[in-house]
Amino acid sequence: MRRRRRALAPTDVAAAGAAVADAVLALGVVRAAPALLAYVDHDNEIPTDALIASALAAGKRVFLPRLDGDRMTFAEHRLGAALRPGAFGIPEPEGDPGEPGLLATAVAVLPVLAWDDAGGRIGRGGGHYDRAFAGPARPRCLLGLAYAFQHLPRVPHDPWDVRLDGVVSERGVAECWTGDAASPNRKEVEDTNGYRGDDHRQRGDRRRAGGPARRLAAAAG
Repeated sequence: MRRRRRALAPTDVAAAGAAVADAVLALGVVRAAPALLAYVDHDNEIPTDALIASALAAGKRVFLPRLDGDRMTFAEHRLGAALRPGAFGIPEPEGDPGEPGLLATAVAVLPVLAWDDAGGRIGRGGGHYDRAFAGPARPRCLLGLAYAFQHLPRVPHDPWDVRLDGVVSERGVAECWTGDAASPNRKEVEDTNGYRGDDHRQRGDRRRAGGPARRLAAAAG
């Protein structure tokens, strides 16, 4: 997957980033969230510059990951703010850490190397997101950003791995955790969390994992 991603032409990467940003920003759960936890793309991952700029322009607070040893935290990033050199050659924010209460109401977008319909995700390999989102302050919604070719029938999954609620690729939005069982990532308050509303469906990839779906694309408020 890394080799295939690295072989992508810059024009294809840019086009995928633009399509993914538009699809993410159209989601009701994203529109309703006061904050976005994003990432700085690296190694031909789905670009996030346009998504971050649009979220800031819409009045959302944006937080980016910062590593302190093996511990990942999220610090605020403001429009035009410089990023400092970080771990693994990935730039990091210099802002203040986010308040746990705010981060718990945010939508997080995560880099993806491979994913499956059940929300299984292979990321950068360090387990940082799994540890960061293991507690009660996990965001209300976890979205993977991926190329469509990174979808697999099944990826390895350990009990401590966080599952994605959905994946956004250049082909659209795929809901990952739509069964009757509660997602381990979600705060199960459906009439306030933006998942209700069967009348609005995101175009593109509409895979289902079974059971009555709660629409990621539902208009919220």
